[in-house]
Amino acid sequence: MKGLKSSTIETLNLKEGDLTLRPSKMRDVMPIYENMRIQDMRECYMCGVEPLKALMISFNDEDAYGFTILKDDIPIAMCGITPHITERNVGQIWLLGTKDIEKVQYSFYKHSRKVMRMMLESFDIVENYIPKFHRKSIDWIQWLGFELDNYTYFHNEYEFLRFFHCNVKENSFYNTESRPTMH
Repeated sequence: MKGLKSSTIETLNLKEGDLTLRPSKMRDVMPIYENMRIQDMRECYMCGVEPLKALMISFNDEDAYGFTILKDDIPIAMCGITPHITERNVGQIWLLGTKDIEKVQYSFYKHSRKVMRMMLESFDIVENYIPKFHRKSIDWIQWLGFELDNYTYFHNEYEFLRFFHCNVKENSFYNTESRPTMH
């Protein structure tokens, strides 16, 4: 990956108010799993993935990056980015959290913008799918700068919306900074 260097990941430690973001550790998984928000558990099941297995993604794919958000040194969420299985320039971003995220919503929102900028550097496109009825999550990802497809996608008979962000600054054919000269 271009933007996230392993040395940067290993030393990453962002602090915003009473929240800290650092690389995920195995010991972070169980506290989040045991206190996971119902909407996140439901979303995992809608996708056909056990919530515990979903939290383990960043440990099972060597090209994936996982981060833990802590409040007062207690894990309250894990997020990450995983290269698409067939298109390695596309990153699939995810977040699973506990109910405690809502208690620190302002700091969490502010923190998430910084993390998004960091993750966007690594891929030409960052995307994923979100249940159509998760209005609060949809509002948040749009606030982060993601766009929504105009289509409804079905997976396991559930309705999802695709959200995406293109890294046009460096990787777009239409961007004059990166466009090849045509003769």
